[in-house]
Amino acid sequence: MIASELKEKIEALASRYPVSESAIIPAIFLMQKDAEGHIDESDLHELGELIGVSFARIHGIYTFYTMFNKKPVGKYHLQIDTNVPAMLCGANEILEHLKKKLSIDVGETTPDNLFTLSEVEDLGSCGTLPVIQVNDRYYENMTLEKTDQLIDSLKENKFPDSDSKMNFGTECNVLLKNRGLENSTSIDVYQSTGGYESLEKALSLKPEEILSEIKNSELRGLGGAGFPTGMKAGFVPKDNTKPVYLLCNADEGEPGTFKDRQILEHDPHLLIEGMILMSHAIGAKLGIIYIRGEFSWIIEILEKAIYDAESKDFLGKNILGKGSDFDIIVHPGAGSYIAGEETAMIDSIEGKRANPRVKPPFPAVEGLYKCPTIVNNVETLSLIPYVIQNGADEFKKFGSSKNYGPKIFGVSGHVNKPGAYEFPLGTTLEKIIDEAGGVTG
Repeated sequence: MIASELKEKIEALASRYPVSESAIIPAIFLMQKDAEGHIDESDLHELGELIGVSFARIHGIYTFYTMFNKKPVGKYHLQIDTNVPAMLCGANEILEHLKKKLSIDVGETTPDNLFTLSEVEDLGSCGTLPVIQVNDRYYENMTLEKTDQLIDSLKENKFPDSDSKMNFGTECNVLLKNRGLENSTSIDVYQSTGGYESLEKALSLKPEEILSEIKNSELRGLGGAGFPTGMKAGFVPKDNTKPVYLLCNADEGEPGTFKDRQILEHDPHLLIEGMILMSHAIGAKLGIIYIRGEFSWIIEILEKAIYDAESKDFLGKNILGKGSDFDIIVHPGAGSYIAGEETAMIDSIEGKRANPRVKPPFPAVEGLYKCPTIVNNVETLSLIPYVIQNGADEFKKFGSSKNYGPKIFGVSGHVNKPGAYEFPLGTTLEKIIDEAGGVTG
């Protein structure tokens, strides 16, 4: 039975979304945490009644996403990332060591129900490998010695400090300009480096003027497809009478990819400002950041940043007294690689299995809740403040013809300094690898 306090939290969650079914995935996360790792099936029935959907719908979601535990797990769920970059950094040796140390195999739980051991493919941590996820915490840059210390500490019911230090560098000083600053997630630090100045400028412009500047910059989508950002935003129908939504794809599930994490974890206001600017250009009143569920501490960082932006009147109703309204919801994914595809992500936000949709219609015409929806990734949206503040011509001083702007490159595996490095598009692979210390062996 769902406790009354938990019910209140779920109802509050559901009230934030235009459609209550969107709260299903975050609600199951709340229930799983409250149940210490495993949900009783009767509670899924009750959740369906609470949100107003069938048990079959809830059960279909619960069984689809990998982060929902289908059987009981130990007090400490150890998940070892063994993708290719992790294997090159010694993750397989750590996994074998844990099997022997705990006397269990992958998928098993120790007899005292203290540890469950799992093997996963990618945790968005390829610059800080090997990594072990313990419940909702990451332990990065692991060694056999650190692994023993971790297990010994957990046996004493203590979560030790984690080492998440990572190499980074920037030639452009745009996307990573605040990465090394103390308290870089603070709104005051962000504003001290010029943050939210482009917002004040944008609110004095007409939406079509903002859109025109983005188009003129020739900023391309940096999630992989490279589609022109301004052109995509311009696909929202001119005669539209439905709500318009802005979605930020922060799922980052590609093996070897950890670029967006640099912004989300260390400079969240850069993304938030970019989303506010884009919302003004397309007429969106609600934005949703779809972030991989493993990044629980980054979700907390984003929610704090959103709260701080609201307190400064940069988000919410009548932003800075200029008549614009915009809110942001942080929505966790639950372990589905395919949810990185934009239409599958839309289905996931709607409280469904993450299945790609047939296109057309494209999301800009019929996306979230069958309304016009613009989907951009973290890196793309985070470049918009620079474009608006400095202009398209200044932006195009970075990069090469038809590939303008800065880009974060993640380098992992057998290099001496794995990490994230910001260079203009068009930079040679040789230069990027040299910045990462060169290849080992």
